[in-house]
This record gives sequence, C-alpha cells and structure tokens, in this order.
Amino acid sequence: TTDRFTVLLNGPVERVISGNELAENPDLPFRGLKKFGDSFINDFEGSEVPSSVLKSITLIDTPGIVSGANRSYEFNTVISSLAESSGLIILFFDALEFDISNELKGAIDALQGHE
Repeated sequence: TTDRFTVLLNGPVERVISGNELAENPDLPFRGLKKFGDSFINDFEGSEVPSSVLKSITLIDTPGIVSGANRSYEFNTVISSLAESSGLIILFFDALEFDISNELKGAIDALQGHE
C-alpha cells in the first residue's frame, strides 16, 4: 500500500520525479492537477524507468483506499479528474473485507460515468 499517487513512466534512466515537476512539464498530461493544491502535489510523484511496455502506456498507482484516511485534498475529485483522461481503470480491493468503506464507496462513485 502506498500513501501517494505514483505515476510510472518510460524514461532513459531510473529516477524519481517530484509531483511539482510532473505537473509543470508541458510534455506530460498532468498540468491540470496543480488545481488540487500543494498538499496533493506533495503526495504525487513519478517513477521513470526504461521499459518497452511503458512506451505506450502510463500507469498510476493511487494511495490505498482506507476508512478514516486523513487527506488534505479532495481524494475523490482527484480520482474523477484522473479517470477523465484514462483509457482503462482497474480497481483493486481486498475481497476478504466484508464491508465497503465510505472511502472506497466514494471512489467507486467518483468513477461513475468513466466506464
């Protein structure tokens, strides 16, 4: 489980990219994410690795969806914003949990209309 949004990108060498650098780069599709504020940008990062698979796709690993998470940005609004420009969304969850937490339900609701 991660505590941040992590973008996996193809690149010439392995390196970590700050959220601010991702959001400022005109060659990447993340410029609009600055509107979610510094708190979100601090929880946003990239990992660039040489990968033939990542030449044609970009993956985003979101923070774990847990009940009672203390976030200082609108998590579901960020999820919805990212979903707008996504070609495929895969939602993983713990099938052994008997309850759907309010945060997971909110994330599912935020994905409505992006099927």
